[in-house]
Amino acid sequence: MLLDDYLICFHPSFKNLSTLETLKYCKGIKYFLNDYYNSQKEINDFIKKCEEHQDEKGYIKQSFFEFETKSYFKFISGPLTNIIFKILVKQKNRIKILVKNHKLTVLNN
Repeated sequence: MLLDDYLICFHPSFKNLSTLETLKYCKGIKYFLNDYYNSQKEINDFIKKCEEHQDEKGYIKQSFFEFETKSYFKFISGPLTNIIFKILVKQKNRIKILVKNHKLTVLNN
């Protein structure tokens, strides 16, 4: 499976919607992030996280994919899709989480 290359860039002219509409049709552009303007904080946080977890060559380290306990997450698939939960304990094969007021154990695979 091949991974697509992604580029995150900033330019003041991106505030102009007509500029963005023109750029969407440039050769080689497969996807353009919609509603980027309302997501600036999340985009900046993501870039900072990437910078914190890069090696000396600029590649993302494995630590990028590790998560912290006491953090909040959201299920993106399955029967609990879009439900927000908090990680309480991370064990080798399972994770104990808090969903609303219910403690659950989820297999870590």
